[in-house]
Amino acid sequence: MKNFNLPNLAVCASLGFIFATVLPNAIALKYVFSGLMLITLILQISKKQLSFPIANLLTISFMALVLIATLSAVLSPLNADALNNLRKDTLPFLFAFVLLSCQSDERHRLQRNRVLAVWALIFGYAIKEMLAVRDGIANNFVFSIYETANNQLPKYLDFFATDTILYLPFLLPVLLFWPLKFWQRVLLLIVTATALIMVTMSGVRATFLAAAILVAALLFVRFWSKKWLMLAAVLVLAVSAYAIKDHVTNPSIARYYTIFSKGTYQFGNDGSVSERKAIIKAVWEISSERLWIGYGPGWKKLPVIAQERGYMARWQASTDPVDGWAYRYFSYGEGRVNPHNLYMQLLFEVGVPGLLAYAALVLSLMFAGFKHWVRGGGAMVKSMGVASILYVGVYAVTGMAGGVWLPISLLILMLWALDEKNTPHSAR
Repeated sequence: MKNFNLPNLAVCASLGFIFATVLPNAIALKYVFSGLMLITLILQISKKQLSFPIANLLTISFMALVLIATLSAVLSPLNADALNNLRKDTLPFLFAFVLLSCQSDERHRLQRNRVLAVWALIFGYAIKEMLAVRDGIANNFVFSIYETANNQLPKYLDFFATDTILYLPFLLPVLLFWPLKFWQRVLLLIVTATALIMVTMSGVRATFLAAAILVAALLFVRFWSKKWLMLAAVLVLAVSAYAIKDHVTNPSIARYYTIFSKGTYQFGNDGSVSERKAIIKAVWEISSERLWIGYGPGWKKLPVIAQERGYMARWQASTDPVDGWAYRYFSYGEGRVNPHNLYMQLLFEVGVPGLLAYAALVLSLMFAGFKHWVRGGGAMVKSMGVASILYVGVYAVTGMAGGVWLPISLLILMLWALDEKNTPHSAR
């Protein structure tokens, strides 16, 4: 206990927050670590143990996003809900970023903290995966969102595939590039392989496509000297997949072939796509009233606002089939209606200023990724540079089907985007 000082406690609280955020149904544990982060943050500021972050595009855009989210929450017509979401998600994210990146103590340098942060994320995901596999065995791996035999029981399989795309950019680079002991690599290989199998079984098209791109891109980077052999393998897989197209009976696998069908994206032909088009149109209608300030953090209030502002009545009376889809979906009620589009969600919650701040934040991660890939020192930094580039690319595409604008995985990339030689404690 002699060496367990305040900076140690602050870093441990932040790592615990990352771990608890990844775990499903661990809200109480997340709140405990959030409270501990707040306490240590206040104490470290009072003791002048933290330094100001270096002003760059990443930190400025992130701080601007937090400020805009706070302002949106305060001015929201449903500010109680918005402020609660700000307290639960946005502010703890900010605390963890500051505590892990702004420590003045040389023993808590950024490189050490961000490596530990990656392992906290992976450890949490491994437990999340085990719970999902257990649920899958119990229900024959039916990836149902709402319909289960007992809706009162915690569900770990639902949304597991869509969540996994946020963690593969960390599992794969660590597995392929980081210096690991043999047993660590074997365990990580099992976790990663299980994740990819679960994604394939899910039938979630955007996630499957993103996972395939991630795996292919990282394998090409890792084994570039064998690029022609790998390209040949990809072509063989593509030709084989096309050859067996008419013989596929598994509904999840057959669903992936519709990705390349023009008819999938025509309104009315595919229920999932048609519903999403209607939802995006509906969210735009609602958001257009408050484009410059939004309704504050949290999307669960969408159907409440639609009802209070008369949109539900208009959609119900409309003869436009798109409005009919919107009315049926929004009728599910609070907590079961979400924008199904990351960009529309940002527009709804934090308005145009928040959307622009978020775009600047994501672009800064992309630029930092390129810099670390080209000039990074060592395999770990280079691999996370590649991970940042792929994460932003994949997340930008999958964001068209939905997402979270401050996932805990984004925090990890923000830590890796900071340059060690430009961090506060090393600039002293």
